[in-house]
Amino acid sequence: MNPLQKMWLALEDIPGAAAVLTEWRHHLGPDFKAVASLLQPTDELAASYPDADDPYSSYRVVSHGAGDFVGVHDRQGEITILTKRDVLIYRMDHRRVFRRVIAALEFERYEETVDGVPHTARIGTFRPFAGFEFPVYVTIPLDSADLLRVIEVVLSRSDRPFILITPTGRRLRPIAEALLKQRNACFLTLAESITTDATGKWTAARTVSERLTTFRRAVIPQATESNAVAFFPTPATASWSDLRIKFIDGETVSIKIASEAGTFVYSQMGMADGRSAKPTKQWDLLRSFAKGYGVVTWRDSDANRKNQKRRESLARNLKAFFRIDSEPIVLTDDKQGWRTIFSIEPDA
Repeated sequence: MNPLQKMWLALEDIPGAAAVLTEWRHHLGPDFKAVASLLQPTDELAASYPDADDPYSSYRVVSHGAGDFVGVHDRQGEITILTKRDVLIYRMDHRRVFRRVIAALEFERYEETVDGVPHTARIGTFRPFAGFEFPVYVTIPLDSADLLRVIEVVLSRSDRPFILITPTGRRLRPIAEALLKQRNACFLTLAESITTDATGKWTAARTVSERLTTFRRAVIPQATESNAVAFFPTPATASWSDLRIKFIDGETVSIKIASEAGTFVYSQMGMADGRSAKPTKQWDLLRSFAKGYGVVTWRDSDANRKNQKRRESLARNLKAFFRIDSEPIVLTDDKQGWRTIFSIEPDA
């Protein structure tokens, strides 16, 4: 059995993730020691105490004063002495669990409860590339109807694809699965997604990368033809200053941002004329910036009174292609031209 499997089952099997320590030990088995620090004592006392030898029986808890408790067996009438620690309810600290999950799966943390459904929260954001972000939700359903209700509520909150995480896949039924598929949602289970390293630290299982790759391909537009408009897979934390563009020839550029690189033609960058399919004036202006290694002035041979509008259009093209919101082209310090925030070079 994979690490923490007992824990994920216990989260779904124990209502409210709250029980006495004996019950937690019974459900968690070998996982108890690894997750005991996530169990927090409450001020609540249990009305019953489990029979360790008979899972179908329990003791009724009777208090005879401060710290004086006995358990009366519900079948045999036997009496056992109990302490306050025995009958104290411990609740799993969901927030700490979710934070460990987010850290292991390497999503951005985002904490927000979801109104209308219990034990459900938005815990993160999946940002595979700049300009693309998808909410990450987690829920602990007690039954299949509970999970279906959660999915319906999340679907009503937004029309975007999302990621939904549950402890296990036991509550997922075909109708819920169909709703997730309609929205291109990604369904992950902690049982399959979380493992531990040699130190006990929670880490992502290999299957997570495969599932997220499939999700990304389904929800992010892909260029399927050499002349189709594409987008560059800009890392989510990248800025214009990280970008390097070098012209290979009059119609093709080499692009690199951090570890991401590729070769693109003008049409893939949205700079093809809709009627002639030839490069637009914006592409010509980008080539002018390359000739000036990022600078175009009013005195250049390529200067044109229409360049202001072309610069605005070029900036829109670049922001759409790279999915970076800030301005890629600004005035020079002397106000006598424009300069690119990114690095750009002409072909040899």
